Amino acid sequence: YEQLSRDLHKVETINRNLEMQAENMELEVKNREADLQAVKAKCDHSDQYIENMLQQNDHLKTQIISLNAKVEMLTADLAENRIARDSVLDDLNGVNALAVKLNTDKVELLHKIGEQNSEVEKLHTELTALKQELLAALSSIEDERHRSKTLEKLVTESSSEARETVIKEIRKEQHIGISEEGQIEADSPK
Repeated sequence: YEQLSRDLHKVETINRNLEMQAENMELEVKNREADLQAVKAKCDHSDQYIENMLQQNDHLKTQIISLNAKVEMLTADLAENRIARDSVLDDLNGVNALAVKLNTDKVELLHKIGEQNSEVEKLHTELTALKQELLAALSSIEDERHRSKTLEKLVTESSSEARETVIKEIRKEQHIGISEEGQIEADSPK
C-alpha cells in the first residue's frame, strides 16, 4: 500500500509538472502567434508601401511621356519658326528656354524614378526577408502546437509507461528543435 501511495504521489507530481509545461507551451504559442501577427502586419504595410511607390512611378512615367511630347512639339515649332526667325527672335528665345526647362524637368524626373526604383528594390529585398521570417515563425508555431498536443495527450494518458515514452520523445524533439533553431539563426542574414 505504501509503494502504491508513493507511486500515486509520483504520478500526481508528474501530472502537475506536465500540466504546468502544457500551460507554459500554450503561453509560448500565444506569444509566437502575436509575433506572427506583427510580422504579417509589417508585410502588409510593406506591400502597400511598394504598391504606392509603383503607382507613383507610373505617374512619373506618364509625366515624362507628356513632357517628351511637349518637347517634340516645341522642337517642331522651333523648326517652323526658323524660317521667320528675324521677326520672331524674341519668341524663339522664350521657346528655347522652355525646352531647356522641360529637358531639365525630364532629367530630374528620370533621376527621381531611378531613386524610387532603387527604393522599391530595397523594399522588395526587405519584404523577401520578412516573408522568410514569417515562414520560420509559422514553422516554429507548428512545432509548438505539436508539442502542446503531445503534452495534452500525455496528461490524459493513464499508463505511466506511455508517459515516459512520450516524455522521451518530447525531450528528443526539443533537443532537435533547439539544434535546428540554432542552425536557422546561424544561416539567417544579419
